[in-house]
Amino acid sequence: MNQLSRRWFANRLLALFTLTLLLGVGTGRAFADQYYLATGSNGIDGSLYLIDPTTGAPTQTIGPLVDGLGHAYGLTGLAFQPGTNVLYGSTTNISTTAPGHLVTVDRTTGLVTDIGPFFAPRVLGTFADITFDPTTGILYGAHASGGGVGPDNWLYTINLATGSATKVGVGSRLEMGGDGLAANSAGMLFATPDGESPKPTLRSVDKTTGNEVIIGPLTGGPTPHVIDAMKFNGAGVLFGIQTNQSLSPTTTHLVTIDPATALVTNIGPTVGDADALAILFAFPVGGYKIRYAANLNIGDSVIDITNTGDSSTTSLPIQNGNLCVNAYTFSPDEQLVSCCSCLVTPNGLVSLSVKNDLISNTLTAGSPTSVVVKLIASSGGTTFGSCNAGTVGAGTNIVAAGLAAWGTTIHALPGAAPNTYGNAETPFVTATLSTSELTRITTLCSLIQANGSGYGICKVCRLGGLGANKQ
Repeated sequence: MNQLSRRWFANRLLALFTLTLLLGVGTGRAFADQYYLATGSNGIDGSLYLIDPTTGAPTQTIGPLVDGLGHAYGLTGLAFQPGTNVLYGSTTNISTTAPGHLVTVDRTTGLVTDIGPFFAPRVLGTFADITFDPTTGILYGAHASGGGVGPDNWLYTINLATGSATKVGVGSRLEMGGDGLAANSAGMLFATPDGESPKPTLRSVDKTTGNEVIIGPLTGGPTPHVIDAMKFNGAGVLFGIQTNQSLSPTTTHLVTIDPATALVTNIGPTVGDADALAILFAFPVGGYKIRYAANLNIGDSVIDITNTGDSSTTSLPIQNGNLCVNAYTFSPDEQLVSCCSCLVTPNGLVSLSVKNDLISNTLTAGSPTSVVVKLIASSGGTTFGSCNAGTVGAGTNIVAAGLAAWGTTIHALPGAAPNTYGNAETPFVTATLSTSELTRITTLCSLIQANGSGYGICKVCRLGGLGANKQ
């Protein structure tokens, strides 16, 4: 295929892509956050639900919260662990089984596995809500006395292996109802600790001291402003469960809360006695990264990639959590000029040369002198041949956490002699992956694979790292 034929083919491929989207081909992948709700307030035996984030109505009753022996549990907090998507829960003070304990919950069945008590003795209370800091993986809990004899109603960290809690800082405050707790993508904590006060508030929480700063009074939406649970979704919207604190069944609403102004917006009524909320992101944080490479007519740029192990759940005898790292290279005029994949095992190191691997066999004629490189990590890879950049988001090839990457690019050195260049190496930037972006690049890649006559398929990663060369 000569250069004229390749240019004609690229234009035909773009037209085919447009027709593909118009016909709906390739858009059948389900990319949406999933909203889980658990009941347990007022001492009831709880159940796990999926709810509609646009109405608050339950879309599926997953099942009762019971363990393998059929013992029932009531939950007051839920949180998905970043990377593994394991669902953790905190049981209520008056749960039928294991009150004041950390548990895990099978999100497909509701099966509960007990981990252990937060405190010894148990009468010291439980955690009204729990949340993971996505930047560190630490699980935090908002302490709630619930009639305990020695409460301080402060911020704690929770040991995932034992359930035991450790206080953050030295402060204390009165139990005032609500106690929703949530962390945004940057790891900033938000709380609603005073739902029973005359003017309930939204607060930010210091992770090193537990001290709180009032953002503002909760206004708007349904009243009273008792927010029993909160979580951010993948787009950074803060959702909450508002309750009227009546006898069972309590009346609850799904709401959103503006983290900057504390304005509450009602979405709709949801499951009575709901007391815990968790949101499973469609695309985990850290699975999508982007960087540019420039001056490729002067010299090469290199990319070094590793798997941090965030998606690993088994350590011995053989660690799992392999990642497929899918690379998509764009020319400055937005054309996808190549795509490919490589398998990266936990703690492994692989590399790519931009000139020799990513743009040496482009779909379009010629080689661009600057490019944008997008990397998406996905699960499901077992061998080097099992990764496919054209099917990310389909089947078991879903976006996964655990990708870290660094890249070099060439810059003219200021104040130096003409045509003197130096290399700069920086990490790839973590970005938010939209449904439309994933659909577009994977559809284009699959069309290249099927119709590119071998062009547009970049080379696979090599084992080991590449360093910058003097230009």
